[in-house]
Amino acid sequence: NVNDTFYESVTGGKTETISYSRYWHGSAGVLRVLLCFMNIENIRCVMMVSGILLHIAVVICLFRKEQKALSVTYALAFLLVNGGFALNCLEYGFMFLLVPMTILVLLLLGGEQKDTMAAQIFMIVGMLTAFFDFLTTETLTFTVPFAVYYIMLCEGSKKQNWFFFLRCGVNWCIGYVGMFLLKWILAAVVLGKEAFWDALDMAAERMGGDVSLSANMVGEQAGLAERLMGIFTRNA
Repeated sequence: NVNDTFYESVTGGKTETISYSRYWHGSAGVLRVLLCFMNIENIRCVMMVSGILLHIAVVICLFRKEQKALSVTYALAFLLVNGGFALNCLEYGFMFLLVPMTILVLLLLGGEQKDTMAAQIFMIVGMLTAFFDFLTTETLTFTVPFAVYYIMLCEGSKKQNWFFFLRCGVNWCIGYVGMFLLKWILAAVVLGKEAFWDALDMAAERMGGDVSLSANMVGEQAGLAERLMGIFTRNA
């Protein structure tokens, strides 16, 4: 049990060290620095206030660009998904900080090369998502900023717009997957090639492993239909 072993390590007991190199845990690096100056409650407060201010900035920016319906829709969407709670959670908060920051950067783009720059930005955002996220709401860093950018700035025929959507999506995926592969390669260099295969096995388990229908992980397992329905019921 994680809590038991953590307590033993803090109190001087001997615990086994297990490699956990499949994620970047970039958020942990930020928290370690912040913990030098404040406690966990203060960190949550700072994240929530910073995030709310960033989302308000997006709403104001959209309103000033005469996108009143989009600004209201964005604000309502933030409230409907309980964005304040997400920002108060260290696991989800970083994605809810990255989303408005990405939107604000996209809204500042101009010139004839803005679409090319936007596609490149999505690759960088994919990399940052893999670095900071802990498999929570990572796809929001693509879907929400792209939707806002598409509604406001994307011009041309439907064919061109669909191509732009695919281009940005592929770039985001390249950044996201490439960042994960970089971590696994670095882990293999430092810890040996077994670290790479261990990380790959754990990723495969999370994509195709057993899913329990209850809190008891060894209880009844979900079938394909139940997994598909769970996508909607658990994200409602």
